[in-house]
Amino acid sequence: MAAVALGLATVACSSGPTRAPSLLADFAQAARDAGTVAFEMTSTQTWDDGAGAREFTTSAEGRFDINTLHGEFTMDVGDIYERTEADWPGDRPSFPSVQHVLLFGDRWYLEISDEHREWYQEAPPEARWMRARSEEAAITGSFDLFSPLPDPGSYFATLQEIAVTVEPKDAESIRGVATTRYRVVVDMKAAEERVPEQQREWFRQFRKEVGNRLPMSVWIGDDDALLYRQRVPMSFGGAEIVTTTDFFDYGRPVEIQEPSEDEVWEPDEQGGTETRRTFSCTGSSVDEGSQDC
Repeated sequence: MAAVALGLATVACSSGPTRAPSLLADFAQAARDAGTVAFEMTSTQTWDDGAGAREFTTSAEGRFDINTLHGEFTMDVGDIYERTEADWPGDRPSFPSVQHVLLFGDRWYLEISDEHREWYQEAPPEARWMRARSEEAAITGSFDLFSPLPDPGSYFATLQEIAVTVEPKDAESIRGVATTRYRVVVDMKAAEERVPEQQREWFRQFRKEVGNRLPMSVWIGDDDALLYRQRVPMSFGGAEIVTTTDFFDYGRPVEIQEPSEDEVWEPDEQGGTETRRTFSCTGSSVDEGSQDC
């Protein structure tokens, strides 16, 4: 899933040479006004290695405060690792396929479960959370091009700058809410111009695979202009990938607390390589040879 990347790597994409209709700005403001949102995401990847198609699924669910950029989510990425498990050393610790994450601005906390503590070999025994920091996470509007999380407002503001077309297609009820489905076509060249330098080469290769125009669908509430569903299909890394995210419970308070320092382990910059890679790349379709993963 090159988006929710869940990988949680961010891609900054702001202004570009094309502009979508102003209704995207209305969607952006509606999300900010709502303040909070819950979500459920499913990404299905279909691979054909010559022996027939195989399907893998990753999923996530959680909730975010859009304006303060804090929230929590749980990812389940278990079956995607069946694809490479045969290449792992036999004594490698069991991978934590279900992961609970807290977000507080530029601070991300990954829960260290007792069941998979061996995976975090450098963590002290008293640590319950691993902390990673991301300067990009603190910058509103710099999130993954294909993921509205954790800030749908900035996401739509971004799409307004790089979308080629936004077309209303049909009406559909999402979780009992009357919505209109819009087809959005994104200019990938315009997006590439705004990608941070350290991610530009990866994004350039990504664009070569998915093409210069990427279509997606968004379902917007007829009464409130809020995002209720997004679906992004793409071909990438030898797989056909379809990622669908539902959004609901807008405005419900997000009440979570940041872990106390005595429960937190933050790997130093030179150590903990394997754990940091897992934290930043889990669930993504990033090529194994990329800088990030």
